[in-house]
Amino acid sequence: MDQKASQFVRHLLANPSLKAYAPLQKEEQIISFLRINAGRLYPTLSSPDFFPGQSWNQIYKLLMQALYASTSESVVSGLKEFFARTINFHFLSFFPRPTGRSDDRETRLFSFMMKLIAHPLARKALTGPYSAIQLHLAHRYLDRIYDGRGYIRFELEKVQKLAMSQEEVKNLIRTSILLRPAVFLFQVARLPGQHEVAGLIPFQFAQKVIQALEKELPFLPAELLESAVYSNVSFDERNDIPATARLSALFSMLACDFHPGLKIDRGAVGQERSWFGIARRNHRLFGYDVKMTDELYRLAAENGW
Repeated sequence: MDQKASQFVRHLLANPSLKAYAPLQKEEQIISFLRINAGRLYPTLSSPDFFPGQSWNQIYKLLMQALYASTSESVVSGLKEFFARTINFHFLSFFPRPTGRSDDRETRLFSFMMKLIAHPLARKALTGPYSAIQLHLAHRYLDRIYDGRGYIRFELEKVQKLAMSQEEVKNLIRTSILLRPAVFLFQVARLPGQHEVAGLIPFQFAQKVIQALEKELPFLPAELLESAVYSNVSFDERNDIPATARLSALFSMLACDFHPGLKIDRGAVGQERSWFGIARRNHRLFGYDVKMTDELYRLAAENGW
């Protein structure tokens, strides 16, 4: 039965309409498809050719196991490629050295990412961050941000005081984005005061998560952990959260809603510009820094994104 489940999942993943999606986005699309079409799929999947005598819940469980295994393999492969070829961690040298040993920090950080993938809530929350990495959002937008001297660059250099190169800031934000779902390792249910739509967490809970992560990831500086965790906190609640945290939130949420391969008619507004336009109108609802969304909207418009 496991083999049949894997074959059926491969068939679903081969759908041309999913080709441009990142692995976790494909997973979400297929889960939605199975739930919506359960009634139509069950007569076929319970036939002798597939899973005879099995209830829909049993069949669904088999398919989910096969889907998770296939997706995890793709995500792990993508992360290995990202760690090996895209990112370096030289930016960590600009922060006070943490107390934990750092000689094998990349290996230990990768192991922590595997923990996120294995955790149901963190895995779902990883969809946007992983897609943001695949879409090179930090790379593209930081290049344009550093071409000028706007609000975001001022926040990075003068307020957050990041005395590092543009490339190192990119890598800081990339790592912050990847660690953003770590809050879900410590959350089993919706928290009192947690935003129902945006999934934002209260600042006090974020502080507790940072304390827990400092014990679990002692080889990473507090500044990086704060950037990752505070990206889940509303800017309206705390307007002093780091600029890298605010950018991590925006890039992650943009990527979560991004539809790769979507054809844009000539003269129409690009996906990213459209998304930032909606984000700045609803900045209070989603906890965004409106000045950042304004600047990113302008950059997306200028570059046809």
